[in-house]
Amino acid sequence: MNDVARLFLETYARGGEVDGGWKFGRALQQAQLDYSEDSLQRIDLLLKAIRERASPRHDEFIADAQGRNFISVLAFYLMAVLSRRTGAEIEWHDARSAREAVSEWANIDETPFTRLVALAPDQGLLFLPLVWLHDRLFSLGLGQVETASDYLRSVAQELEYDLPMAWWNAARLLGVAASTLMSRVAEGHVAMPQLAWQHPRGPRVQTQTLAYDGPDAVAHGEAALADNREQAVWRTFAHDTWIHSSGRRVRAISATVQTYDRTPLRLRMAFRHEPAAGDMPFAILDPSVWEFNVPEETFLRLNTAVQRGARSVRWPSGRSWADFWAGRRDVPSLLPAAVGVPPAYRTGEQVRKGDAVLTDGALYPARVVQLEPGPDGHMACVLLDVRGSRRTATASQLRDDMVFVSRSPADHLGACVAWLQSHALKPVRRVTDPNAFGGTAHACFALGNLMWQGLALPKDRASALPLWQGAANAGNPAAELALAIAFLEGDTVMADVPKGLALLRSAAGRGHAPALARLGQELETGLRLPGDAAQAVSVLTRAAEAGNAHGTYRLAWMHRIGKGVKHDMARCVALLSQAAADDYAQAQYELAMHCSTGDGVPQDDERAAYWLERAVQGGHGEAMIMLAGKCERGRGVPQDLEKAVALYKRAADKRIPAAFYHLGVLTADGRGLDRDLREAMRLMTLAAKDGVHDAREQLQDLSLAMTRESRG
Repeated sequence: MNDVARLFLETYARGGEVDGGWKFGRALQQAQLDYSEDSLQRIDLLLKAIRERASPRHDEFIADAQGRNFISVLAFYLMAVLSRRTGAEIEWHDARSAREAVSEWANIDETPFTRLVALAPDQGLLFLPLVWLHDRLFSLGLGQVETASDYLRSVAQELEYDLPMAWWNAARLLGVAASTLMSRVAEGHVAMPQLAWQHPRGPRVQTQTLAYDGPDAVAHGEAALADNREQAVWRTFAHDTWIHSSGRRVRAISATVQTYDRTPLRLRMAFRHEPAAGDMPFAILDPSVWEFNVPEETFLRLNTAVQRGARSVRWPSGRSWADFWAGRRDVPSLLPAAVGVPPAYRTGEQVRKGDAVLTDGALYPARVVQLEPGPDGHMACVLLDVRGSRRTATASQLRDDMVFVSRSPADHLGACVAWLQSHALKPVRRVTDPNAFGGTAHACFALGNLMWQGLALPKDRASALPLWQGAANAGNPAAELALAIAFLEGDTVMADVPKGLALLRSAAGRGHAPALARLGQELETGLRLPGDAAQAVSVLTRAAEAGNAHGTYRLAWMHRIGKGVKHDMARCVALLSQAAADDYAQAQYELAMHCSTGDGVPQDDERAAYWLERAVQGGHGEAMIMLAGKCERGRGVPQDLEKAVALYKRAADKRIPAAFYHLGVLTADGRGLDRDLREAMRLMTLAAKDGVHDAREQLQDLSLAMTRESRG
C-alpha cells in the first residue's frame, strides 16, 4: 500500500486522476493540498460543504470507486502531513497485510475503517484515519474531534506518549548513517567519515564527507557533535573503525547521533562486519553499543528504529542492508559495554573513582577521577597524573599499561611512591621478565625516573643513576636506555659515547620500542656512529610497528625527505597522523602545518587548529605561536585576541623569539593589550637579538613613532 499512497499523492499534486477518478474532483483540486496548516482548514471546509450540500449516504459513497478514491487520497494526505511535521515513519496496509504486520500485538478485523491502516512501526502504533474522515463526512456520531488539525495533533501526542518523537527520528537516522557508510565498505570502496545534520530552518539535510580519515577525522566529528555551531536539529557522524569483540579486533562502522532539543539524545553504536572470504559473502553482524544517555530499556526500544533506518537505505549497487545482514552474534548481549560495568586492572580489581595507580607502563603516579564510555566499546577511566595531564585510559590500556596501588588514599602520590619503594627494597636480580610491573628492576627504574624528573620526589639526578644502574644490570631495557642517553649526552655523568651506544644497542636488542626509536635516530643522523639510512628505516619501522610515537615521527620524516626510502608524501602524512594520535607534540605541530598549507593533505584550517590545540596541551612552544596567529586572525577558529595574547605570553615564557615579536606588534598597535611603545620596543629588541625576521625594521618604525609622539 505504500506505493498506492505515493501514486495517489503524486497524481493529485500534478492535477491528474487515478483509475476511477475522484469524487468531487474539482472541489478536491480547489482545496489545494499543499501540506500547509491552511490546507487542513480547507479540508474541514470541503468535508462540511459536501456533508451539508450533498448529504452523501455512507454505503453508497464507499461502494463507488470515485468515492473510495476521494476518501483514500485525504487519508494518505493527512498521514503525509503528520510525517512531515513529526518525522514519523508511516507504513500503509490493507486489513490483510496489517494483520500480518501487527499479529503479535493487535487484531485487525475487516471493516470499512480498516480498508486503509496507517502503521507507525518504530513506535508500534497503528492509526485508522478513515474513522475520522467517515465521521466528518457522514455524521456517524463516533465522537471524533471536529478539525483535521486537532485530529493530527491527537495522533502526534499519541506518537510522543512515552518518548519524544525526536528520539525516534534520531534513532532511525543513526541507522541511515551507518547503512550509508556500510554500503561503501560492502562494495569494496573506502568509507570516508561522514557528517550529516538538519538545517534549523527547515527539512533540508546537509551532508559532508571528510577528505581524510583516522584519529583526527574522528576528533573533528566529535567536536562537530559537541559544538553544533550551525544550530542543527540533529547531527550524525559515522566512520569506519576497529573494535574489540570476544577477544579479537573486528571491523565496524561507528555511528553517532545527537539531538539538541530540550531533551537531547545521544546514541553511539558499532555495527560490526566481516569481509567476504572464500565462499562466505560480506556479512553485517549484530551491533555493539558504545554509549547512550537513556535507560537501557528505552535504548532497546529505540534500537528497532535504528534497524529500520539501516534497512531503509537503497545502496548504490541496488542492494541493501538486508541483503548482507547475517546477525551472527559472538557476544552474549547487544549491550556488552553500555551497561556501565567498570573496567578491571590486570590483577582483577575493578576500577573505582579515587584509585591510586601507576600509569604509562607503571611509571607515573596518578589518580582515577572519572569513569566513562571509552572509544573501544568498553568503559574507560579518566586519569589525572603527577605531570598534571588529564587523559582517558581504555579498558585494554588499564590491563596492559597500569598498576593498581590502593583504593582512595588521602595522598595518592605518597601511596604510589611507597609502593615502588617497597618493591625496590627486594634484592635486585636478573629475572625472566625484568620489566615486569612490580618487579624489583622495574621499581628501581621507576623511582630513578621520578627522581630524575623531580616528580612526586625531590629532583636528584645523582641519586637516580645508581637506581638505574641496578635495574640495567638486571636487564631492564628502560633503565639501559635512560643510562644510554645520559652517557651519550653527558647529562650528570661524563659523556661516554661507546658505553652509551652499547647500552642503547642492548636495550634495542630486547625489542624495547623507545630504544629502537633512539637507535634509528642515531643511525639516521650519523652524529655518534656511522650513518646508515637503510638500517635506520628498518629500525624505525620496528619502533613504529611497536607503537612508539617518536619512532613513527622519525620514520615519517625519512619518507618526507626520501632518505633510505622513496619520497612518499602520502606515507609521511599517514605516519605523522599516527604519531599525532599518540600525543607526540612535534608530530601534531607538523601535521597542523600540513593542514594549514595544504601540503600533502586537503587545506583545512579547522583541522590544523585542532592539532595545534593538542600540541599546545603537550607544551609545544611553536604550536602556541601558530595557534595564537590563527586566533588573532580567526583562521579555523573564532577570532579571539585575548586567547591569542595568552598563547603568545605562554610561548614567551618558553623564551621563543617569535613570541616577543608578535607581542611587540600587538602592544604597539594596542590590540589585545594596552598600547605602550616603550614596552613594544623592549619586546621587539628581544626578538631582534634572536634574529627574528622583520624585527629590526619594526624597531626602526617604533623609534620613529616614539619620536613623533614626543614632538607632538
